[in-house]
Amino acid sequence: MTQETEVGEARTFLAAAISALGDLMPALSTDPALLARGRKWLAELTRLQGRLQPASMAQSPLAAADLRASVEAVVGDMRAGLPAEWQKQEAGADLDIIRAQLDAAVAAAASGNWAAAETARLDAYSLLESGTEARIAVFNPELKARLEDLLWHGQHPAGLARLIEQQAPAAEFGAARAALETALAETGRILGTEVAPAAVATNAGIIVFREGLEAVLILAALMGSLRKGTLVRLRRPMWLGAGAAFAATAVTWFVMQRTLSLLGQYGEKLEAVVSLVAIGVLLLIMNWFFHQVYWTDRMAAFQKTKHSLTHGTPAEQERAQRAQWWGLAVLGFTSIYREGFETVLFLQSLVLQSGAAPVLGGTAAGLAAVIGVGVLVFRWQAKLPMKKLLVWTGLLICAVLGVMVGNTVHTLQLVGWLPVHPLPFQLPAWAGLWLGLHSTWEGAVLQVAAVAAVIGSFFAAEALKERELRAKQQGAAMSP
Repeated sequence: MTQETEVGEARTFLAAAISALGDLMPALSTDPALLARGRKWLAELTRLQGRLQPASMAQSPLAAADLRASVEAVVGDMRAGLPAEWQKQEAGADLDIIRAQLDAAVAAAASGNWAAAETARLDAYSLLESGTEARIAVFNPELKARLEDLLWHGQHPAGLARLIEQQAPAAEFGAARAALETALAETGRILGTEVAPAAVATNAGIIVFREGLEAVLILAALMGSLRKGTLVRLRRPMWLGAGAAFAATAVTWFVMQRTLSLLGQYGEKLEAVVSLVAIGVLLLIMNWFFHQVYWTDRMAAFQKTKHSLTHGTPAEQERAQRAQWWGLAVLGFTSIYREGFETVLFLQSLVLQSGAAPVLGGTAAGLAAVIGVGVLVFRWQAKLPMKKLLVWTGLLICAVLGVMVGNTVHTLQLVGWLPVHPLPFQLPAWAGLWLGLHSTWEGAVLQVAAVAAVIGSFFAAEALKERELRAKQQGAAMSP
């Protein structure tokens, strides 16, 4: 703080903070303890505002280190005291607020209130500078410079600061505002804050359909031998267990939502971590699936458990009669809840990227499709191509994996956990919205590597099976 312009900016930003905190005071009044803390924050910020006035600075200058320490103390206490829901950081919301502040600046200029116009302009710039501008600088430095020019002293079109100083006519403010809107829309597309809801809903629907279909096929396989005679009654506890698993999955959704909301202050870093976990689980599942370890071994274990519960000597059956009902119910629960838990984990990653509304819409569509297929499976159980259904949905999940990897790499680059090396060409915005394709080498290479790893795993498994088959055939031919 060595120049008067820096001190002036500090005064403006502090006044905006005091004004914002004043707007929050009615909401704080519902909690006496929180209201008391709010008054303490307001008093401390007001004290700092007094220390920054010209007369006070002339008598006793406020050092930058002292100001920083005081502000960090207030901010730390706010983070500890304010509800986690209030502290969520969403770049899309930042852009909306910036737009509103720019509109306020233009409206104030049109009415001749130049002081209010300058305050609104600085409010917009402070929010842009504190988060969005730093992130956009990584991917498009030219766009960052353009935003700076439009907000300050640019020439073509003239920047807002220049227009306010010159008290320019309304038409020139309109041209500057239109140019800023174009730049902000481009910023939103680059940062991925303006996500295509249909793309997110489609991905969510595919995930729910894939995992739900597997749950349906597991139940159908387990109940396939329980269709005749007295064995039909054994289906009931399995149905009840499956219903309980469905309810437990819904509870898991709300628990995860609540847990992640408490961590919402970490913003895109939380999104990156959850996305990495989801991708890791998805890669593991796809690898098991194509090796048929995931399906064959799981079904063998389920069938073995079912056989032990439904067969045995009369004495063993009598001793196990009470445990049989609960055992089958637990079997139905575990066989379904595992799929439900995986689905919730995958969907939380999408929620962090684009909100709950499109994810829930896609989930509803996927669930409706699962119910429809489930009716067909249990009505014409022996006639459906189970293996083909699994293979086709496996391919769909492979495509979803590619999109998830691209978006996760993009998020890791936004938070600074991965470097950025631009491609020699610019991909269209829709490629990022729908396919997770962004114009960086890291995203393109890792997307190709993830899909290639899964497909390569499939062909490796097929080659291994052929080798084992040939070995068995040779062994059979050499035996006496």
